[in-house]
Amino acid sequence: MKLTKLVTLGAATLAFFTTAVHADDWPTQAVHVIVPYSAGGGTDTTIRTLVPKASEVLGQTIVVENKPGGATIPATEAVFRAKPDGYTIGAAAAPYTLNTAMGKPTPYNPVDDFEHVIKLVDLPMCILVSPDHPAQSFDAFVDWAKAQEDPVLYATAGVGSMPHLWGLAFAKSMGFKVEHVGYKGSAPAILDVMAGNIQVMFDGVTPGCLKGKTGEVRVLASAWDTRLPLLPDTPTLKELGYDVPRGSANFSLFAPKGTPADVVTKINAAFQAALDDPGTMERLANSGLLPAGGSPEDYHNFVTSEIAFWTEISKGAGVTSN
Repeated sequence: MKLTKLVTLGAATLAFFTTAVHADDWPTQAVHVIVPYSAGGGTDTTIRTLVPKASEVLGQTIVVENKPGGATIPATEAVFRAKPDGYTIGAAAAPYTLNTAMGKPTPYNPVDDFEHVIKLVDLPMCILVSPDHPAQSFDAFVDWAKAQEDPVLYATAGVGSMPHLWGLAFAKSMGFKVEHVGYKGSAPAILDVMAGNIQVMFDGVTPGCLKGKTGEVRVLASAWDTRLPLLPDTPTLKELGYDVPRGSANFSLFAPKGTPADVVTKINAAFQAALDDPGTMERLANSGLLPAGGSPEDYHNFVTSEIAFWTEISKGAGVTSN
């Protein structure tokens, strides 16, 4: 009995010191970031913008692997099932939390089954209409929408996207009815708004809202706390006096459950350094992205609060994963 206890204690001690040494030496090989979208998309571009500086800080190559499809679930599951050694981490976009908020079945729990590394950036949303829309301002749009007998049609880049759910929260706050029209990406939705086929669209600063600079659409307001660098003449809902939830997509990093805390800290520090780098910040800003950053705990708390908030919105509007 005593021998068994000694062997067990010895194994536990060895495992502790092995993990500690591993964390101290990490990384000794390339780190792989699994991105749940195709190359060239917003999540992919963000990660690739940050990778050079983060790789420099870590002293190791960071490889971006694209695994698109399945509402980001296959890519997230790949991280869920990966060895928790820090050499495989995942990139998260809005569906990381919204899938759960809408009741979509997943083989993992986004709150409890991962180590949350860092929230990287926000992509704030805007409200845009056709140049021919009768509303010349956001206030006028609200008056127009409340006067409609039928629900106002609003376009987004897809069902289950952040603009989809934010549009429901927005309409609830404004006091008028809406009906969602989900497209396969922003591009076709923007074309229908430009043509006047859809009455309003909620989209990120890029690509949709920058069309306001060319006159192809009219941007009425942004859903951020302060005016956006790329749209300095566009008022925020907050400054217009509307109490509407802040709206943005976000890109973040997470790791398999059990990844050593020291390793998580190192990854966090490397990508925080990338966010703080002036050259990287400029490239992000040109894409309409606002650096977030913060600690692993900050990101964990964000994930928890996002799921709680959007679950309530989804249930209230009868939105499901179907």
